[in-house]
Amino acid sequence: MKPALLAEVRKLFSVRSTYVLTGIALLLVIFFAGYVSGWRAAETVDQTSKLSQSITGAANLVTIFAAIIAVLLMTHEYRYGTITYTLTLARSRTQILLAKILVISGFSVVFALLVSLLSPIATQVGIALHGLDLVPQTISFGDVLWRSIFYCWSFSMIALLLAALLRNQLATLIGLFVAPSTIEPLLTLLLKDNAIYLPFHAQQAVLTLDAKLLPGHAALTTLAYLILGWIVAWLLFQRRDAN
Repeated sequence: MKPALLAEVRKLFSVRSTYVLTGIALLLVIFFAGYVSGWRAAETVDQTSKLSQSITGAANLVTIFAAIIAVLLMTHEYRYGTITYTLTLARSRTQILLAKILVISGFSVVFALLVSLLSPIATQVGIALHGLDLVPQTISFGDVLWRSIFYCWSFSMIALLLAALLRNQLATLIGLFVAPSTIEPLLTLLLKDNAIYLPFHAQQAVLTLDAKLLPGHAALTTLAYLILGWIVAWLLFQRRDAN
């Protein structure tokens, strides 16, 4: 298992896209948290939940970059044909799939932590540069942190799952953008109140505190979809040819 993990880590950090996408995401956090939420909105210093909103807002904004990195880790191998070598060198396909899941899980958690720490700091710096002081904050950092981490991790897992099922880079990226923005809104017209249990809606509710679905229930709903999806992906990965 250790060689498989090390191989996936090397794949993740040996391509420029990992660094480029991560860098863009962190720059966006600095801009929106420091300038938009901080300097430009300095008059809102009387809001006791401003830093909490900064953390969840930043996670909502840039998690897509972590998801794209997850897609690229899987689909690059199919696009360039290197998956054949990966399957040949490994003892089992299960180890390969598990290694990818563990590596992306670790990356997404670190990514979420960086965003969650950078966004409130940037917001405070922006407010300070405007010459104002932020009022004492009422923030349950543990609650905000687990919701931000879960949101980033689950979105990355959904992206990796789609990549494992579709095995095509363009199709996966299209599905990742179209499903939450088009397909689920259309299904909402059909399901109405039950639409809160759709995968992307439930996953989003963890971060945004949907009044109709508690964060814990939303997280469990998302996990149920992920477990079922990964069982299907694992069975297909075992039986289907590399190509």
